[in-house]
Amino acid sequence: MNNMSYISNHIHNGHLISNLRREVWDIELDMLDLVVNICDKIGVKYYLDAGTLLGAVRHQGFIPWDDDMDVCMKREDYNRFNRMAKDIMPCGYDIYNIYSDENNDNML
Repeated sequence: MNNMSYISNHIHNGHLISNLRREVWDIELDMLDLVVNICDKIGVKYYLDAGTLLGAVRHQGFIPWDDDMDVCMKREDYNRFNRMAKDIMPCGYDIYNIYSDENNDNML
């Protein structure tokens, strides 16, 4: 039994949300909180975008069928984040992108 088993399936904005989806959302919110705290510390502006922004406005949270988060930064801020965040992040977290892994072909 996992540590989130107390969360039962429930209806959110007319959609059944599974325990697993809630667990994923909780992890994503923790990660977003970490990104926000780092951005605040290093003076980087960030923006919610795409489904994350739409979900926040239309669903007061996640879009029920969405399973990722969309966070954007201007290039200058993104470069600053990449340079500085790794020194601030707690143990167990890492930045994975085209700069940190030569085999990563995801340009986003």
